[in-house]
Amino acid sequence: MKMIETGPFFVGHLEDQTVPEKDRNKLLSLANEEFADELADMLDEALPLADPVVLFGVCPVSADAGQVRVNGVVIPSDLAFDKLQSKNRCFPYICTCGAALEEWSKQYAGDLLAEYWADEIKKYFLMRIRVEMNAWLKENYKTGGHLASLNPGSIAAWPISGQAELFEVLGGREFVAEQIGVIYTDSFLMLPSKSVSGIAFESETFYENCQYCPIENCPGRRAKRIAG
Repeated sequence: MKMIETGPFFVGHLEDQTVPEKDRNKLLSLANEEFADELADMLDEALPLADPVVLFGVCPVSADAGQVRVNGVVIPSDLAFDKLQSKNRCFPYICTCGAALEEWSKQYAGDLLAEYWADEIKKYFLMRIRVEMNAWLKENYKTGGHLASLNPGSIAAWPISGQAELFEVLGGREFVAEQIGVIYTDSFLMLPSKSVSGIAFESETFYENCQYCPIENCPGRRAKRIAG
């Protein structure tokens, strides 16, 4: 990952935007034989535009009176307090597929199949930059055990309104927009649409937000539910 320091934070870009053959084949498997060439053309259109990016920091954590602060900002979540109160550092982040891919995808609005493919291509590059960030943190900050993540809006224990505090942790709305082109709306949804925010933290035990999510049949479920 190509890393740029910007004040106390980091901005990371993929050094290699090429898609490995196994990943390309997985993406192309989203179409049947009849539409395979159409999806391949879309992927080839997207590749030169792909510039997923992440803004993240290595931030201090403090906790008292049932509240946890990250970089001095109170995170209003009992779950965040539970997971972070014993930590002295964490890694808040905002990842995005990038503004160029978002703009490219707009041409397919109204074509349900093409919209779906475009979304999957954007999700793929969002996943790539998030994986690269985790690998960079593990290598450069020697994170041990699991690198878990809390994400506002994923579960009720940290509602989507938590975007406001998370953006503040990472320098504020204007700074985030200037660095990586991500904003959030009045309803706290992020744009570009394929963006994700969270607080990564070191954990000796496995943790996923899915463990607290009540939607049993969610296609994105990554862990068995444990909450009552």
